[in-house]
Amino acid sequence: MSDEQERVQPSGVWATAVGVARVRALETERENALFRDPLAQAFAAAGGLWPSSPPLPDDEVARRRRLAVSYSIVIRTKFLDDLLQQASASGVRQVVLLGAGMDSRAFRMD
Repeated sequence: MSDEQERVQPSGVWATAVGVARVRALETERENALFRDPLAQAFAAAGGLWPSSPPLPDDEVARRRRLAVSYSIVIRTKFLDDLLQQASASGVRQVVLLGAGMDSRAFRMD
């Protein structure tokens, strides 16, 4: 992207998908990550949210809300990964991922 081009900011569903990919990329970088999503960083970068991050809001309530949403994304991802692994171990051989967006679960899990 040249300096002359203005970066388009994600909005709507796109912003949600890219934001979730960014949270998954950050979790993947943690030493004791609850999961690894090797494609999350590429998705976040393609959406314009990697390596930089959106500025933190000045409002403490908004900052805490953003952290809570990030933590819920990490916990939800871990929960669903574990649930799908248990289902697979019990004999389930097909899963339909509705509304998966930029989730690479189908590529990162057996």
